[in-house]
Amino acid sequence: MKLHPPPIKKCICWFIMGLSLMLIVLGAIVKDDVPALAQQPEVAQNAPGDTPNAQDTPQAAPAPTANNAPQDAAPTAANAPQDAAPTAANTPQDAAPTAANAPQDAAPTAANAPQDAAPTADNAPQDAAPTADNAPQAAAPAADAPAPQKTSKTSLIEQKKAEDTTGFGYRILSIVGLFAFIGIAYLLSNNRKKVLWKLVAVGTGMQFLFAVFILWTPVGKAIFAWLNDAFTVLLGFTSAGTTFLFASYASGAIDSPLVNTAMSILPPIIFFSSLMTVLYYLGVMQWIVKYMAVFMMKFMGTSGSESLSSVANIFVGMTEAPLVVKPYVGKMTQSELFAIMTGGMATVAGGTMAAYVAMLSPYFPDIAGHLIAASVMSAPASLVIAKLMIPETEESETRGKVSIDLPKTDANVIDAAARGAGEGLHLALNVAAMLLAFIAIIALINFVLGLPSRLVNANTYDHVSSYVVSEGGELDPNCDSIRSTSDTLACTHGALIQLADIKHIQIGDDMRKLKGDQSEKIDQIDKLYDTVMAAPEITASVSAAKAGESLEKKSIWPLLTLETIFGWLFFPFAFLMGVPFHDCFLVGQLLGEKMAVNEFVAYLHLADVVDKLSYRAIVISTYALCGFANFGSIAIQIGGIGGMAPHRRSDIAKFGIKAMIAGTLAAFMTATLAGLLI
Repeated sequence: MKLHPPPIKKCICWFIMGLSLMLIVLGAIVKDDVPALAQQPEVAQNAPGDTPNAQDTPQAAPAPTANNAPQDAAPTAANAPQDAAPTAANTPQDAAPTAANAPQDAAPTAANAPQDAAPTADNAPQDAAPTADNAPQAAAPAADAPAPQKTSKTSLIEQKKAEDTTGFGYRILSIVGLFAFIGIAYLLSNNRKKVLWKLVAVGTGMQFLFAVFILWTPVGKAIFAWLNDAFTVLLGFTSAGTTFLFASYASGAIDSPLVNTAMSILPPIIFFSSLMTVLYYLGVMQWIVKYMAVFMMKFMGTSGSESLSSVANIFVGMTEAPLVVKPYVGKMTQSELFAIMTGGMATVAGGTMAAYVAMLSPYFPDIAGHLIAASVMSAPASLVIAKLMIPETEESETRGKVSIDLPKTDANVIDAAARGAGEGLHLALNVAAMLLAFIAIIALINFVLGLPSRLVNANTYDHVSSYVVSEGGELDPNCDSIRSTSDTLACTHGALIQLADIKHIQIGDDMRKLKGDQSEKIDQIDKLYDTVMAAPEITASVSAAKAGESLEKKSIWPLLTLETIFGWLFFPFAFLMGVPFHDCFLVGQLLGEKMAVNEFVAYLHLADVVDKLSYRAIVISTYALCGFANFGSIAIQIGGIGGMAPHRRSDIAKFGIKAMIAGTLAAFMTATLAGLLI
């Protein structure tokens, strides 16, 4: 495709760009009046601690939304039963559950909503964990839910930002972390003597200057805000298609049972894929990519092909970006090949970015601007890390020149839009399949890891429950499958509460509601156990003839989960990025999930625990998770890039793990700069 189209075609391009810009600006002005599907989950939110009421919450069958999916869907890192997977409430830093995560600890029925209502003797155990028979727990508000709740989550982030008192020391720590990540890449280098430190310095400087411009200067902040609003408005246009397909003929709106993760997150992928294909057909993206690549090549000294691919990764995926340099892939040097792989790992595509915005915007109103900034900043970062780990030792065929030669496969704009929509649908289905499979696998792994603790805790519950039955009490049916699907901590707590009520033992209100992280819950159960055991009603009335056996103090073990392992492994990396110490464990879990599973699961978990993290931790996590660096991406690159140059497949496979590490370090570099400036 020619880089300089004929005048008439160029005029058409600029006309379409101008019209699009006008629509975006107009949409930003009237965006509050546009009924966008992306805004519906926002309406569904309650402020932390809020309790849904009959007016706000429909009485129909519950339906998960993009904002409560982690609690309502198949068990994930954020919502699996506590004995199978930790939630936002079982990390060392967690506070008491809020309206966003309380349903994890309650076993709701048609008569006990709202889920956060204070427990009584009539509904003990109050904290029985969800099983396969009682999920989902939270009902999604109807599409026409009251508007006042729309800003509750937004106000949460603004409140966190206003109350952020992070000391200057964490900014200094971010600087230390920046050099630490560069040092790690240097230690992993295959030829330290050939490292071009000028390239490293210039690339890091470009990152820093862009971060300062976009996050500190008035002009940059204005551009940041405009990009955020423009992206949000573009995302809102997706609702035109989804409303047409899924809206009720009776109400004209999408009924609440259909407002879920699939309908809120996956459609933007299809829309943005089609939009990007049209922009590439018109030559707009080639023009943007070319001149950004020229800028990076001139200042950093990288070759044209690796610069082009790195910039293209800002807009498209890890297998689409190398297409702009497809003729050169087979002849690339080892360093260039590694650089394009690292660029793919360090950034995200426009379509998936749209999905993250749809997922997180109800919680974090500035998320679109931060994700755009993260993706742009990670482009030079990926080249810095790549050239540290595998420096250039050969002569590149594209040194000093930038040229894009994409085959023209579409007949016209309509054909391009149709092809992009088809590719977007394929990507959306892949994302849905990955989420379903990986979330289920995480729940299985967590169940296996926690099995020893589950068995010990189940025996403790059996002991307490047998005494409850002997005293005339009834067991909670949710705890029948105590060794497989039930929450052993919640079941034991509920049995002790019931025993206390039967024996009229006075216990404090703070012990009636099981809350906090896993260690806090265990401490609370231990305290309740001691209170019951020490009560005269128990010590005076226990007899073998009456109870079958005396009530004894049994052990309660903490659960080992995949997230717990990730939390400790990535704790130091979170700390180096400048995350407040009390948030490092939870952020470490997110980082581990992103590498071991994918960034979709990590962002879903971030949406679930956003009310438990400080503002600084939320922003740093947003930047650190913005990349495709995970084990699954290695296979994608082997198949995608390897298909362009089959004889280089062995090189691509050899660089797979190293490219994933390099992409992770590049994203961490970007996150440290964000931590330095926020």
